[in-house]
Formats: sequence, C-alpha cells, structure tokens
Amino acid sequence: KWEGNVKKYAIRPSDGQIIDYREEVAVDTVRGFFKEDSQSIWYKAADGTLAPVGGAAAKLPDPAADADDGDRRTIYTDDAGDLVDLREYSSGLASSDITSGKALFGLEAFADGVADEEVSTLVEWLYGIDTYDEYPARIDKDGNRVDGNGDSAERKRLIGDPLHSRPAVVVYGNKILDGKPDPNDAVVYITTNEGLLHAIDSQT
Repeated sequence: KWEGNVKKYAIRPSDGQIIDYREEVAVDTVRGFFKEDSQSIWYKAADGTLAPVGGAAAKLPDPAADADDGDRRTIYTDDAGDLVDLREYSSGLASSDITSGKALFGLEAFADGVADEEVSTLVEWLYGIDTYDEYPARIDKDGNRVDGNGDSAERKRLIGDPLHSRPAVVVYGNKILDGKPDPNDAVVYITTNEGLLHAIDSQT
C-alpha cells in the first residue's frame, strides 16, 4: 500500500524552475527528484523526498481526537442522489433500510449483521483510523512485508496514493480582493486509490 499526498510548490517565471517555500530550487536537475531539504509551501519544513510527510496530509485533523464540527474532516457519499455525510454510517446501517445500505457499500452478499459491522469499520478506516490493522508496515527478518501491530484504533495515513491521477485546480474567484476576484480562491481536486475524491484549499 503506497502512501499518498498533495504538496504545493511554485514555478519561478524567469527560468521555469520549481521552487519551494524558501524560493529555493526544489528539484535536483541532474536526478530529476525533489531535493531532500526542499520545503513544500503548505508544510514549510524539509519534506522533499518524503511523500507522506507534510503537504495536505499534514493538514488533515486527527480522526481520533475530539474536534468541533467546523474543524473536523467531512467525507460525503452519494446515496440515491442525496449527498450524505459518511459519519451517518459510522455506527452501521439503519435496520429499517439495510438492503439499500448494503447496496450503497457493495455488501449485498453479506449477512445483515456482518454488513452492519463492516460498514462501521470501513467508515472509520476512510476517516483515518487503522481499523484493518494495516499499519505500521514493516519488513521481517526474512524480507517479507508484515502489516499491523495489533492496534486497530490508532491513526493511519490519511491520504491514499494518487497513482495515475492528475490533480486539477479550479479557480472559483468568489472571494473579492482589492475589488477584484481573488485568483488564489481555488480548490485542488485529486482522486486516490482509496476511492476518494479530495477537495483541498489551494492556499492553506
């Protein structure tokens, strides 16, 4: 399982170089990789060669911590044309409508009780809890990858890998700055292999 992230850098107009928070060149022009000491703009610390460190992943709230509704992460799903907060399913499926709930999560082949438990587990996993005990991943003495440490209540990585996905930036310009639409009023959209479409504030 690869860890993903979204990081922000800038392009220097004079020469087209990718620059970091310090306005230093962020990419090793010989090797073509980000420099170890480069600092992405949202993180402002050395994170250049570490995909899961910094970036949007570092800005997401801890799912295990109590937070005000305004501060917490919200994931929505399409339920028969209605946009529904996924937290509504965190305690499982409503017994009154378990058939449609099983269809929503692709669990039609599961018994009702098993499906109900699986939905709770899946929702917590999507919010960043290690419910399937996949982390930390490590290599054993025989060179085999081993997942888990017996703790299914800890925090896992929060953004899946965006392999084969290209971020799209949409400038809305709804905010007014100096009497004009703010060109930085934008959202970065990206999909990941955890099945999510992320919407990220381009400034913060």
